[in-house]
Amino acid sequence: MKLNNKGFAISSIMYIVMIMCVVLILLTLSILSSRKIILDKQKNNVLDALYKNGENLKPNEPLLLDGLIPVLYDDNTWKVADINDYWYDYSNKKWANAVILKDATKKIDVGMSLDISNDVKAMFVWIPKYEYKISGDNISINFIDASKTKPSNEYKIHPAFVFGGKNLTGIWVGKFETTGNIDNLTILPNETSKILENVNSSFAISNTINIDGYNSHMAKNIEWGAVSYLAYSNYGIKNIGTNSCGEYKTGMGSNCEDTYENGTSSTTGNITGVYDMNGGRGEYVMGVFNKSISSSEFENLPSDDYFDNYTSITNCNNGTCYGDALSETNNINTGSKTFIDQTNSWIIRDSLFGYLSGNGTSNNETFRIVLTKS
Repeated sequence: MKLNNKGFAISSIMYIVMIMCVVLILLTLSILSSRKIILDKQKNNVLDALYKNGENLKPNEPLLLDGLIPVLYDDNTWKVADINDYWYDYSNKKWANAVILKDATKKIDVGMSLDISNDVKAMFVWIPKYEYKISGDNISINFIDASKTKPSNEYKIHPAFVFGGKNLTGIWVGKFETTGNIDNLTILPNETSKILENVNSSFAISNTINIDGYNSHMAKNIEWGAVSYLAYSNYGIKNIGTNSCGEYKTGMGSNCEDTYENGTSSTTGNITGVYDMNGGRGEYVMGVFNKSISSSEFENLPSDDYFDNYTSITNCNNGTCYGDALSETNNINTGSKTFIDQTNSWIIRDSLFGYLSGNGTSNNETFRIVLTKS
């Protein structure tokens, strides 16, 4: 069919209109994309400016060396995170998470879904370096750079961010109580936590969850305190739910059906936090009274870097104790509060600010693992 001049003109106009619509759509998308980049840059500039002025809006970036994979929870599944995008946001109680894979050679790509049961060996949560101030029932937190050694007025720099004489940008804390067995330790949800045999054996096997560039060890008491203070601040939730699962499964809430996806017993009230710090099993930590080995089965205690040595509830590590969720926080909330002595010389934690004493052998207790830069 031949087009007359009029028909050809109409067709040409329609074609031009279509081209203009396509161009307009592409231009709009380009503007929106550019606007997002500009807004993201402006947001980062604002955060950087506040950070340089000592404000508390920007934590240190998580330390990710080979073998530790950043993850985020999206569409009801854990996915490999894009570290160039917003995969964590502490101001909105969204803490950074990372995993160690069972198969270190597994090929991964950003956005790829991970099966926690089949792909993952251990899960960790990043606790950035901070300074803190306790005022009555409140804990204020300022995130600070690793190089800062002098605290702001009325604040204290938390002591957990020094290890082996080095200032750290943060620490990776086991997301759950330790699971698995002596030959294959894991840190996973919905599994029965491992019963500690004695402090010595648990300390010895804690370094089996390890990757190059990190030091893996049984949590010290001040490291427990670092998580507790952050949880009780505006970056977490004060009233953490209790893991009341009688089967001692990790990450549970009010019962064994209240699984970790609900965030009931998480320090953030959502899936990004640290679990089992309220309820679950009691957890032995590396905090000891006057270097008393008691029944822990140590022949000799490890290097001083790996434990907190107390001579009283207010004195430890050759100085005044702070940041350890003991005497500083005695008035913050209730809970078990029995301090260690020469016989029951090892600290057991059963809630954020609760503590018991034990002789170093297990009465159904477990332990937690921490990664620091080596």
